[in-house]
Amino acid sequence: MIGIIIGLLLSWGLLKWLTNGGVKQLFEGGWLRSTRLLFTGVAFGLLVSTIAAAIRLWLVGSVLSLNPDVSSWLLLEGLSFVVKSVAYEELLFRGAIFLIVMQRFGAWPALFTSSVLFGIYHWFTMGIVGQIIPMIAIFLMTGFMGAVWAYAFVKCKNILLPIGLHIGANLVSVVILSSSALGAQLFIENQGMPLFEYAWVVTLLISLFLVQLLTLFFVKISHSRNLFSVNGDEVTR
Repeated sequence: MIGIIIGLLLSWGLLKWLTNGGVKQLFEGGWLRSTRLLFTGVAFGLLVSTIAAAIRLWLVGSVLSLNPDVSSWLLLEGLSFVVKSVAYEELLFRGAIFLIVMQRFGAWPALFTSSVLFGIYHWFTMGIVGQIIPMIAIFLMTGFMGAVWAYAFVKCKNILLPIGLHIGANLVSVVILSSSALGAQLFIENQGMPLFEYAWVVTLLISLFLVQLLTLFFVKISHSRNLFSVNGDEVTR
């Protein structure tokens, strides 16, 4: 909790002193548009992450069982953790770092830099430093996802869309599937018999690319149809 608060304050300071416009440039379009982008992101993030999780569970033969110790307080704790950690990560990587680099070098260098740092950051939060294969897999998965969320920010000029997408994805992994340091939340995964010998390869590819590609497609289609507009005018960068 203390680390998240420090991170949020650090992000606020970086945005205030090292960017032109400060924190307000992250929320273009007013509260109504911001709210719409946030809930759209959460809904879509939940949808695609649930689809990907269902396919993975089917391929590996796993079955979910309800956590016997689940409670409203436990789920609220999980939700609180997701919201606070996502806010910290988005304000730091898609907010402060992205804008600092973008205002000096452009959007594409900013997207690349923030995504690479986001991937490396997860080596430490997941405790896998020194484990080569997991490091490569996590770097590709989180780095690509960070790039897609940064692209969403570029297109709509409002960080609440990537925040919503991130919250939706993390609600599935942390609260529904209990795949985090918080431990058991809503469901517990019981390992079963995979459908075929190399099912793990397919599930790895799903984890690495399916959610990311579906989210990228959603952002591109939404932008092309002017769904990220402000008062009817297309948002471009």
